[in-house]
Amino acid sequence: MAAPPNFEEGQSTYSPPRFNGQYYGWWKTRMHDFIMVEDSEFWDVICDGPFIPTKTSGDPAVTIPKTRKEFNDVDRKAIEKNFHAKKILVYGIGPDEYNKISSCQSAKEIWEALQIAHEGTTQVKQSKINMLTTEYELFRMKYDESIEDMHTRFTSIIKELHSLGEIIPRNKLVRKILSILPSSWKNKVNAITEAKDLQKLTINELVGNLKTYKKKKKNKKKKKKNLVLKTDSNDSGVEDADMAYVTKRFQKMVRRNGGIPKGGSSSKPKIYDLCHKCDLAAWGDSSSESEENDDQCDSSMIAVESEAVDYDSIFALMAQSDNDEDDDDDDEKENYVLTEKITNVEYERDGLVVVVVDLKETIECVKKEKEALTEKVASIEHERDDLLVVVVDLKDTIEELKGECRHEILQRERKLQMKYILGLKMR
Repeated sequence: MAAPPNFEEGQSTYSPPRFNGQYYGWWKTRMHDFIMVEDSEFWDVICDGPFIPTKTSGDPAVTIPKTRKEFNDVDRKAIEKNFHAKKILVYGIGPDEYNKISSCQSAKEIWEALQIAHEGTTQVKQSKINMLTTEYELFRMKYDESIEDMHTRFTSIIKELHSLGEIIPRNKLVRKILSILPSSWKNKVNAITEAKDLQKLTINELVGNLKTYKKKKKNKKKKKKNLVLKTDSNDSGVEDADMAYVTKRFQKMVRRNGGIPKGGSSSKPKIYDLCHKCDLAAWGDSSSESEENDDQCDSSMIAVESEAVDYDSIFALMAQSDNDEDDDDDDEKENYVLTEKITNVEYERDGLVVVVVDLKETIECVKKEKEALTEKVASIEHERDDLLVVVVDLKDTIEELKGECRHEILQRERKLQMKYILGLKMR
């Protein structure tokens, strides 16, 4: 139940809300509140109908309506309430809507006429309630949707149901919102369920709590990102934090094996001494000592190379593990997107099923109305035929009566003529 973009009546609280044919549910709620503020008895008149002054007379006593001359001051004030309520409703609609209620005599008739025109009959109203209930039950939070957007969509459905007279308890609404949150909110949902009383928790409090949690989570990610960037800048051009960590580990490994001298130390590493001795032996005569040095040098180099190969394997496994984690994240995201798409498709399918069921029910109702109208037409035609027969009989009767009248008139004229002739003869 979205609100219209423009307020035609302005921001005045003294004039009733204006209805231009759209957003009836929104206008209906505001008009109800406006009337209740003016006088709650006006709303009683709209719901129950106008007051009719009555009196008792006769034996036994019979209640009959008073005539206008018999109204007292109390009766007149009670009657005026209907006209006050009618005035508010008429002032709150446009010319096009006024044409629909111009023949209504009471505020109740005006209200009911607008309800039928914009909400439909009881059957149509129930069909709308069924569709909105299905939409409520299948409601899900969309991928990458914010809490504000989800709350707006959810509230729209609830307000539409409320305007149609279908009210859902507050605790059920709170539990519904908690159940539609993504799996990434599981910890927060558990925390709210354990720490809060869901019977007393309002939707606004819940949404505010979720917004605060989302904001804190976002700020935490931002701080972590800034920390990573600061670490990268301190590593003298190293672009990746993971690569900086691997580099440090490799340097420690080389230092531990004496490959690189430690900072501030003037001593030479063992590998350096061994290789230097190998070089001296290469320029001199071959001897058993040089051979031993060569063997030591070779064995030391082989050990370093072997350990380097081991670390290369470890680095490769680390890289593969990172790739596997990235692939798992991609797969999880893809599965989530597919699940969301499937949920949306199922939601659309269920919505179409509800529409089909409603259309079938409407078709059945139309068929029944058609049959009833057909029977009524046949009955009217039968009555018409009977009336035609009666009309023909009446015409025949009229002709007979006319003939009898003419015959009597002729007889009377003859009698008068005979009397006139006899009178002449007597003279």
